[in-house]
Amino acid sequence: SLGAQVALRLTLDRPELVQSLVLVSTTPKFIADDNFPHGLSSAQVRKRALDIKKDLISGINDFQSRLFCRAEIKEKRFRPAFQILKQCKPPSLDAALAGLEVLKTTDLRSELKNIQIPTLIIHGKEDSICPFPAAEYMAQTIPNAHLELMENTGHVPHLTRPEKFNSILNDFLKEGREFQ
Repeated sequence: SLGAQVALRLTLDRPELVQSLVLVSTTPKFIADDNFPHGLSSAQVRKRALDIKKDLISGINDFQSRLFCRAEIKEKRFRPAFQILKQCKPPSLDAALAGLEVLKTTDLRSELKNIQIPTLIIHGKEDSICPFPAAEYMAQTIPNAHLELMENTGHVPHLTRPEKFNSILNDFLKEGREFQ
């Protein structure tokens, strides 16, 4: 999500460096408002920041638990992903809060139409961090974008459904990154 926003910013600022784009579980605007209902409420993000300030590890663990949807938990698909996450060093408090601040203040909606390269958007239909209507919005706004919604999938489809994710990605690469 945050990484895809960085990729979008790079693509917009330095289009000569990017030939095609794959966006996974992202949104052009993380916070919902009257003109964009496809995000989290500012209250949810404030609560996440307070939780992280109170106890960084507990706040990170809570965030990580939200990466998975019910189906992934029921099917135990979260286990390999959770093992990977357990091996990662948690961010510092400052880095975690800075990441939340970027998500809180970034709004790329008005610039999406300027992306002129083939773009694949892969998104879990049950993503509770970046709701899937945000991905639909992006697919409708970015010229030459193609959306692949993955059913019964949360925020990290590359970790919980790697076979399907890789198949979608390979098809994009084989098709010459062009969609009709």
